[in-house]
Amino acid sequence: MVGIPSRHKSLVLLAGVILLQVVLLAVQIKRDSQGRLIRVWTVGVISPFQRAGTQGVGSIRGIWNTILRCRILRGTTSSFAAKTTR
Repeated sequence: MVGIPSRHKSLVLLAGVILLQVVLLAVQIKRDSQGRLIRVWTVGVISPFQRAGTQGVGSIRGIWNTILRCRILRGTTSSFAAKTTR
């Protein structure tokens, strides 16, 4: 663990207490249609990462499908060429 110099311990403690109070207040505050404030904050923080992950998986899926279609098409083309040359 990182050692905190003694001159900054009170500042770190104050910041921790303020952060704890804000989080506890966010748990208590209710919005009209969106639920508790902590839920709104959590969704706001996690949603961009979720969207990026979904887009990344979709891109990989699209690339993989393209590769598979090219392989199938190559096999079909070679079998068609073999049939027509006979």
